[in-house]
Amino acid sequence: MRGLAACAILFWHYQHFTGLGKSQVGKMADYPLYSVFRLLYEHGGLAVQLFWIISGFVFAAVYQGSRISGRDFALHRIARLHPLHLVTLLVVAGLQIACGRIFGAPLIYPNNSPATFIAHLAFASGWGIWNASSFNGPIWSVSAEVFIYALFWASLGFLFRWRLVLPLAASAIFFLLRDSPIAACGAYFFMGCSIYVIHRAAPVAWQVVCIVAGVTAFAALLVLGKEGIAVLALFAALVLACAMLEATRASRWAKAVPWVADNTYGVYLWHVPIQLMILLAMHQFGVSTAIFTSPWFLFFFLAAVIVVARLSFIAIERPARRAIRGLHHREAAARS
Repeated sequence: MRGLAACAILFWHYQHFTGLGKSQVGKMADYPLYSVFRLLYEHGGLAVQLFWIISGFVFAAVYQGSRISGRDFALHRIARLHPLHLVTLLVVAGLQIACGRIFGAPLIYPNNSPATFIAHLAFASGWGIWNASSFNGPIWSVSAEVFIYALFWASLGFLFRWRLVLPLAASAIFFLLRDSPIAACGAYFFMGCSIYVIHRAAPVAWQVVCIVAGVTAFAALLVLGKEGIAVLALFAALVLACAMLEATRASRWAKAVPWVADNTYGVYLWHVPIQLMILLAMHQFGVSTAIFTSPWFLFFFLAAVIVVARLSFIAIERPARRAIRGLHHREAAARS
């Protein structure tokens, strides 16, 4: 599911291409295969919230009942998130310098100051303090999630003590404060934790009831104009439904291609650098922005991001993760 969510972001951020030159497309209706991918072009940004709720479910599944130390928990997150983030941040910084020299201004994300660069380095760009429209902008959602990770670890000792009560209460409280990026993330993350509790504790029939209730609530709330909580209800139902399908024959096919999940982080972090490279190359070779309406260009963009993400996982993410964890294990062995 994360792989599909990452691809949805690619469609949502296709609009980055339309900000260059007077011949820009400008209207989503002109985007390639708009009638087919309209939902993704117009609402693909909601995949961020889907990422958050999936993360909550996964973290609850992995860490419920765990006594993992803060050091080990932080190391696992650093090994997973930081290496590729640092590489793509430096790549974007270099590309934006080139954009400044060629176009006289940065492209896509313009607020590239030393302060925002430091915020990106510290994984703090999405905390609502600095302008998130800077450097590799999409990392803002991961940045907000990092803050919630710390809160999740701090609450592990009691979060699931009364099963659904505290995760659901945390989700509700954060939802009321959702104007903050961190609070918005918390609402979805702890709803994901709640869905995990339901999936593990409730009979199958009750899980089906919860799914139907979530979809029904989504439809009713949408009619009432309550889009925010409607999306939360829909994604909760979707994640629970996918969890129920986990052991079915259909899910075995998904498990046979684990590279889809492996590529997710790379797709998310590489698509903006690739867009900048494409825009710079188009300027260099005099390619008209009318190409943005071509389905072939869309397919090229999607394929380029997926291929680079895969190569990145093999050459950067996996080796760096192993190296960081290996160093930690050697230090732990030396101390013992």
